[in-house]
Amino acid sequence: LKNIDFNIKGTNFQLFDSEIAKAIINTNMDIKGTPENPTFMGNLDVLRSTFNVDLFMREFNRVYDTSEKPMLVLAREKHQLIDTQLKVNQDSLKKPVPDIYKNLKGHFDIDIPRNTWIKGKNMNFELSGSLKAIKESDKIDLFGTLNVKRGYYKLYGRQLDFEEGSV
Repeated sequence: LKNIDFNIKGTNFQLFDSEIAKAIINTNMDIKGTPENPTFMGNLDVLRSTFNVDLFMREFNRVYDTSEKPMLVLAREKHQLIDTQLKVNQDSLKKPVPDIYKNLKGHFDIDIPRNTWIKGKNMNFELSGSLKAIKESDKIDLFGTLNVKRGYYKLYGRQLDFEEGSV
């Protein structure tokens, strides 16, 4: 792979369709450059979406222990295996493949006109806003404003109704 020239266009594309998240988007994204220096830019419009916070927290707060051996023992075995594999003659190794995601830099705009709902046992509110996603390192940073249009949040047995708000 020497050059990248990739365009993603989507109209009324169903990005998520699960109990945790549903989302319909429009998008136009470009990824260009070389594997060592790829860049991206574009936009993403969230036409409508729903996120269930309770199911999300239940799904991603799990702790799994499926190994029969303790994690430290497995890590040491893996380290010993790596040590033996590193004794391969360096001349026989090919040039390493670049980590495209790690090298990727760029930005895209996220527009949420309305009709994005955050739902859960103690909440139900609608968001809108404009964000800019910027990737200059391993992480993607988000800048912009999210507005709460309407809805409620229950806290300590009291329901707080939103008139307006922004983050």
